[in-house]
Amino acid sequence: MSKLAISIQTTPHDRAMDFIYDYKVPGNYKDQDKIDAYLQKKREEFLENKAPFDALAAEIVMVSLVAQDEPGKTPHHFILNSAVDGCATDEVEGPSTFSFFQEEKDLLVAVLDLLRAGAMTKVTSHNLHKFVLPMLLRRAWRANIINGVSFITPDGRYYDQWKFFDTMNAWSLGITGDEFVSLEKLANHLRIFALSGETPKAMTEPETTLDRLKSNFAETVEDIEEMLKIQLLVAERIGF
Repeated sequence: MSKLAISIQTTPHDRAMDFIYDYKVPGNYKDQDKIDAYLQKKREEFLENKAPFDALAAEIVMVSLVAQDEPGKTPHHFILNSAVDGCATDEVEGPSTFSFFQEEKDLLVAVLDLLRAGAMTKVTSHNLHKFVLPMLLRRAWRANIINGVSFITPDGRYYDQWKFFDTMNAWSLGITGDEFVSLEKLANHLRIFALSGETPKAMTEPETTLDRLKSNFAETVEDIEEMLKIQLLVAERIGF
């Protein structure tokens, strides 16, 4: 049985502001300059903190998969050309493979085909159920490449619990509020550490991953792969 860890990178798309939240100006704001400043701040906060995690306003620019110590299975990265300013794939240490795409739709087709084809494949991520899978499916619906998928129930309410394992959800043990723990803290609690001795920045500074991908492609890819290896170890420890 194959076991994979998955991560995705997202960024606001060109029409993100069409989906900005309906922010209400405080009733005591009367000065137009003050109102304009308030709304501008909300726009900036939306683009930076909300849009990247909203399938209406963001697109997926990178998906990474790492298999659990399986012969012949190499880390695979699916990347939009717009996410990198040229890249030196040959500088990445190890046998990683890369697929580059011009359009998000083509990237999603490749990733979803891989996930659907693996009948004996289990997939894990941290916040898989509330971010990774919803983002993949909602962007796929937008691209009109699937009407339904085999790993959700007909009413769309549940994921296949055998195929998908969310470490954040598993840690909560069904207790509302207890799921909000970072992968970094969970790994430290379980005494699972990076082989390099340094915690991957993809875990500690996830918001900088795309900037680092453009400035230092090889180092960032290796960092993502290290995070996914830790993800697999954490998942295995708690029942994957």
